[in-house]
Amino acid sequence: MDLKNIRIRPFRSALNNRLLPIVGSYIPGAIPLALLLIMSTSLNFALGNRVAQLTHNMELLKREGQLAEGGKAPKILAEDLEGNLKQHEYGTTTLPTVIYAFTPTCSWCARNLHNVQALASHASNHYHFLGLSLTKDALKEYLDSTKLGFDVVTNASPDTLAGLTISGTPTTLVIDPTGKVIKVWRGAFMGANQSEIEQFFGVTLPGLVEAADAGKNRS
Repeated sequence: MDLKNIRIRPFRSALNNRLLPIVGSYIPGAIPLALLLIMSTSLNFALGNRVAQLTHNMELLKREGQLAEGGKAPKILAEDLEGNLKQHEYGTTTLPTVIYAFTPTCSWCARNLHNVQALASHASNHYHFLGLSLTKDALKEYLDSTKLGFDVVTNASPDTLAGLTISGTPTTLVIDPTGKVIKVWRGAFMGANQSEIEQFFGVTLPGLVEAADAGKNRS
């Protein structure tokens, strides 16, 4: 008879008798916990996708109704600097029109000043540039100090503003002689806007004015 087996078997039996109730007490709780973790992970994943979809839909809603490439631009009915009502019709010239919408107090317009000056200087032989100030307040002082280098109108008619759908400044539009929108850039000439504008017009832009210098002499 093997004495080792006689001694070990009772020990193993006693050990199993003590451990099994303990292990058994944890197994029933572990399974629901694991299922809960799986369900939570799946729910978080689904919610993440839902949030991404909602964000995308919100962006589409923001863009809905905005004048885009291929759209038809309205005639520009606005006042010149003397207060005379003028109408700009795209077909009166064979050149495409570049509309640069701005406001005198817009900080990004101030920082974008050298860019739009360089663009107008470079492309004025091939494009008709027209500035559109969304307000007449402080406009004369602004133009005296900036020397934009192209005609500016203001106090545009409600139909003009509604048709252009300018939601912020600066906004730049390129419109062909038939009134078809060729390009729209919303915002200052930086990042992707700058790259696209430089490629489209074949120009190298100087870049934005530093924020600290934007309010100084702009000429």
